[in-house]
Amino acid sequence: MQRSLNTIVGLIAYLAIFFNLGRIIVGDQSLVDIQAFVYILATIAVISIIIIPLLRHQEAPILLVSWGFIYVLCKLYVFREAPLLGGRYTYLSITELTLILIAVFLTNLFAQNMARLERLIENILFPKLDRRIYSMDTAGKIIEYEFIRGRRYNHPISAMVVEPDPGASEWPDAADLDQVVRDFKKRYLIAKLAKEVSKQARLTDLVVETDEEGRFIIVCPETTSDNSVLFAKRLQAAIKENLGVSLAYGIATFPEDARTFEAILNKAESKLSGVLSSSTPYLDSGKSGV
Repeated sequence: MQRSLNTIVGLIAYLAIFFNLGRIIVGDQSLVDIQAFVYILATIAVISIIIIPLLRHQEAPILLVSWGFIYVLCKLYVFREAPLLGGRYTYLSITELTLILIAVFLTNLFAQNMARLERLIENILFPKLDRRIYSMDTAGKIIEYEFIRGRRYNHPISAMVVEPDPGASEWPDAADLDQVVRDFKKRYLIAKLAKEVSKQARLTDLVVETDEEGRFIIVCPETTSDNSVLFAKRLQAAIKENLGVSLAYGIATFPEDARTFEAILNKAESKLSGVLSSSTPYLDSGKSGV
């Protein structure tokens, strides 16, 4: 955000200076006698790079070469009042070209920062997930069916509750961020976490988002407690590597810990709460409750 603000301020300041160079008088003449078409060309370059998607996402070297070439063509074949080279005109052409290219470079820098900000907001509002993440209301019937099937065939079902551990990761802290920035960063991390959890979960697993921000429930049919721990550790390692966030989890299993989903969920959440409040050293990039 600060980078984007700096590029905006820098671009506006430069354009203000650029469009007023002709008004700076030294002695009895202008500091730089820039032709009028240079201002028009620079304006077209700035506006087109900002509003045309193809140019907005173009690399800086390509834009610099392209607009430099356009300037030379204009100087040679359209605006021929002053020659491109020769005596003081060589200095004038180099000055005009440099001013245009600086405007192009700063505009490209601004456009790139805006594109990054757009992607950031898009990832927060519309994260691209590898699978659907359910709400608890939507997932209720599916979970109920899995438990009926598990009781009928005596198949294990594990429920895992995961959330980032604020004591061991880059989770936003009120002490060093103002409210708006903290909420923005937290929402971004939640979106990235949701994407990573959905990516690591198996096709048979059910990922449920809870009312508590950053906390997810993963229901794993046909999964024993030992296999759930292996999956949780793999999830911990992936999130630590990709997001730099330490993950804590609590696991409860049917039928060992309880026989209903509500009881298993309470058990898993209780284990997670105990893990988050403990001072146990971290193992495998996170804390666990099994």
